[in-house]
Parts: sequence; structure tokens; C-alpha cells
Amino acid sequence: VSMLDSELMPFIGQEIERAVSANFPDLGSHEVIQGAQPTQEGTPTVPTIIFIKLPDRTRGWPRTEYKLVDGKSKELMQQLYETTVQVSTLKWQDPNELNERVVTASDLLNAIMLSFTMQSSIFRFKASDLNILRVEEVTNEPFENDQHQFEFHPTFQITFTHHRDISANADATVKVSVEIYEV
Repeated sequence: VSMLDSELMPFIGQEIERAVSANFPDLGSHEVIQGAQPTQEGTPTVPTIIFIKLPDRTRGWPRTEYKLVDGKSKELMQQLYETTVQVSTLKWQDPNELNERVVTASDLLNAIMLSFTMQSSIFRFKASDLNILRVEEVTNEPFENDQHQFEFHPTFQITFTHHRDISANADATVKVSVEIYEV
């Protein structure tokens, strides 16, 4: 079964939401968005989980077959794809909260990353003909926010494998005549 981006991205968003609600039920208001940037200008006031699709890679040779559909020849092709998605979090943290039990952006992202490797998640992905090829380590890049404070922007990449199917009408042979000649 072919996996379109319009099916893949909402599925990943649901898995992220499932991981957040299971591990941080007291987190409160947060955003899970598909996009390269948060939707709020400046420092986010709510924890924000951002996921974006990176380039696709084809693997191997496509599988091609021909079928007769309604009296017409149809060429069907299936290609194996690797699709990588980057997941990152932004969560403002008050420097005065160091002595309290506070969920950091890194804590949030590590829980999401680990949830993708759980058996229950893997089974949900497989049921949708989507496989997890690899989950890469969490990196934690520092940046200076608009208030000239340093924050961290943890991120990881996850690569999925899936098939993409396409079809086209193909010229068909209508009649074949064979003649045998004596030599």
C-alpha cells in the first residue's frame, strides 16, 4: 500500500501527541506543529514540538508489473522509500527553577524519541505499512533567544521506510499472429 506524505505527517503528529500525553500528563498547554518554525514570534510561551520532513531517498530498483484492467494494459510500479523526519522541541525554562523538578525541552524530546522505539509504537507503524529504519541520537544545540538568554534546541531524526506506488496506461499488444516457415 502506498504511503503519501498527507498520510505520513498526521500519523507522526499523532504519535508525538501520544508520547507527550503518556509521559507528561501535567504538562498542560503545548503545541505539536508540522513546520520549520514555531507559529509564535519570540520565545514560545508553551512547550512546542516541531517536526519537519527532510528529503526522501529511493532504495533499490522499482518493482514493475503489467496488468490488464478493463481491457487496457496498465503499468504498475512500486518503489521503496526512506523518509527522514526531524523532531525538535522548544520550551522556555526559568533559570531560577534549577532546584525544582522541571521538565526541560531535552526531557520532552528524549521521551518522544524513546516512545518511537517502543514495541506498541512499532506495531502501530507496521499496521500502516510504515517501518522505522533508525532513530538517531538527540543533539542539543544552544541558541540565544530574543531576550539575550541562551537556550537549547534539542533535536533528533527518525527514518521510516515505506512504499510508493504509481501507475500509468501502457501500450498493449492487441493481436499477435505467428507464421511458421519451412527451412
